[in-house]
Amino acid sequence: MKKVSKGDFLYIPVEVGGGAFLGECVISFETLEGPVSGFINKNEVINRGDINFIPAVVLDVESDRIQVRLQGSFFTTTGLAHISSEANYERAA
Repeated sequence: MKKVSKGDFLYIPVEVGGGAFLGECVISFETLEGPVSGFINKNEVINRGDINFIPAVVLDVESDRIQVRLQGSFFTTTGLAHISSEANYERAA
């Protein structure tokens, strides 16, 4: 498990598509509860080569999962998500 603590900022890998409005995009990513999709401002998406990320703040850390809060408007969550502690996230510098 990567070392993260409550309050840390992470970048979560996401799939990105076109949004309904100018300056917005649709994103989707996997959580422990299943896939999550929603809308986020394009300027919140960080592109590193072939991978897109969105920022998240760590709310809680358990041995096998990390609870994060995300910016944006999501279909099945209020912006809270549980990701695997082994997920392909990056720590923000």
